[in-house]
Amino acid sequence: MLNRLLLSPLNCLFSYLAAVIVALYTYWVPLTVRVESLFEPYSFNGDALQHIAPFWRAFDSALLQHDYVITYYQQALLPFLFRWFYDTLMMFTYPTQGARIVTIMLSILFITLSTITANRLAGRIASIGTLFLVLGGVLKNFYFLGGIQRGFGFCITSAGLLAITSGNVSWIALLAVLAMPLYPAASVLLYTVLTLILLFCRPEHRGSAAPWSFHRRLVTLTATGVACGCMALPQIWGGVHYGMRLSISAETQYEEWGGNGRYTQGDRGVPTGFFKDVLSVTTANILAERISGNRRKSVDEIDTMGSKLGLLPHHQRVIIFVLTSLLGIFLYLHNKRRLPSPVVRVGVFALGIGATYGLATLIFPLLYIPSRYTTIGVTALVSVLFPAIWTHGIYTLTKKFVPSVGHTFTVLACMFILIFLGWTNLPPQSVPSASGNMPLFAHLRSLPKDVVIAAWPRGIASMIPLFSARSVLVYEEAHQIFHKDFLEEMRRRTRAIISAYSATDSTPFEELRTTYGVTHMLVDKRHISKPPTYFQPFKREMRSARENISSSELFLTKLVEQGKDFELANLVLIDLERAGIHKVNVSPDHADMLATSPDRR
Repeated sequence: MLNRLLLSPLNCLFSYLAAVIVALYTYWVPLTVRVESLFEPYSFNGDALQHIAPFWRAFDSALLQHDYVITYYQQALLPFLFRWFYDTLMMFTYPTQGARIVTIMLSILFITLSTITANRLAGRIASIGTLFLVLGGVLKNFYFLGGIQRGFGFCITSAGLLAITSGNVSWIALLAVLAMPLYPAASVLLYTVLTLILLFCRPEHRGSAAPWSFHRRLVTLTATGVACGCMALPQIWGGVHYGMRLSISAETQYEEWGGNGRYTQGDRGVPTGFFKDVLSVTTANILAERISGNRRKSVDEIDTMGSKLGLLPHHQRVIIFVLTSLLGIFLYLHNKRRLPSPVVRVGVFALGIGATYGLATLIFPLLYIPSRYTTIGVTALVSVLFPAIWTHGIYTLTKKFVPSVGHTFTVLACMFILIFLGWTNLPPQSVPSASGNMPLFAHLRSLPKDVVIAAWPRGIASMIPLFSARSVLVYEEAHQIFHKDFLEEMRRRTRAIISAYSATDSTPFEELRTTYGVTHMLVDKRHISKPPTYFQPFKREMRSARENISSSELFLTKLVEQGKDFELANLVLIDLERAGIHKVNVSPDHADMLATSPDRR
């Protein structure tokens, strides 16, 4: 007995020391890279380019004052509590720096919530495994880099899973309401899980709602649903100003809704690919299989990079993931004849992920992008569930044979599995950065605050609003297709740029100045000889426009020489006024139309 009492604290101490040593050894380079990226002013997450740029207005009301795209985001796409949070933060800092503060805050919150949930579900050893897993995921997951809406979604979903594990139904309902004005997809997910628990679970699995009558449960669901609806009203009402909300049926009218349009099949959701999505999200968001930039690598590229880091090939890691999980589940069920209520509710949470994904796929995009539910749900679930499964399985096998070091062996074995499932390195070049364009951004910031820049929508155009606080006519990150009037306006703007990029005279440039108040054009000289690409139908239209001019010289070539205001590598900023491009005289009717155009609302 005395020997056990002495060994237990010593065993725990060895467990924690082993965990710290392994974690520091595994994550030292990723940790260093991530800390450096937080201090590098031009590192970014792709969604931050559209979600954070609108807050330059709160920082300085003269910035982006008449920007139609920014106004659309503020009114129709950014939830009001998310806006209020950043608007308040702008009293003390500026958007790019504020996003880094939020990044740190959300990262710490997600790690803390996941670790507490694992401890509640499966004990202290499982919490060490979860801490190790989510630390690596947060370090390498670029959604935590930009302080964007989805970062809030991860944290709220993780908090919801903690409430689900604890059985606190009131907290689940409260979090569902709170999530709506921060990240609506998390609200829909938590409300779905709340519905499943209150209406379909047996009393012993309902947690704090076990003694509730059917009437009380129904009233709770109704009240929560009404509260969520009220929280969503400001965003819904803001979207009314931009035309009717489009659905998947718009694909027949607008090619932007097609498979080669703004959103890929992976975004839109393919019902038969749910389990493929689960594995992909598990790998990419928890085990952080992103290597460079903000695009996902193919399996072959991942395997090539993984071999350089000493990792097993992708399919072998998936096999380990599945087999160890099944072994843990088998041992758990073998030792327990009856599943504890927290485990049942975690299963209900997993069922809720599948239900919301399926429903969002069927009525896309009315419940937002379907893949977002697997992203936030599976990230929160896997962070807690699989370390708990592995911990139980390993500890069950070892405690009879090596009881004196069972805890330490379990921790090390669990970490060993996780190391071979995820990346153990994060090269500096893998963090997206716009630092190579710093001179350009600095020059743009020196221009008057009311300038309007026209550029090809794909590429650097998306970075200008965030890093220079200057208006861009249209850019891919903010080129949304949810509301009819906004989609039509983006069509007009994109086609105006296509006309300019394929013009043989100054007319399209004069129209850009007259209609949209464009003062500068940013041109990549490589686009003069080779048509740039974009999603459909604009990719085809750009190629067709270039083919129609045959061998005629592009007027853009002349502008590059005559109106050059700044040059950086292949990028040339053209001052249209200096190049002799003036606003054209318009008729009174046309002047009235311009006075009520989107940019002047």
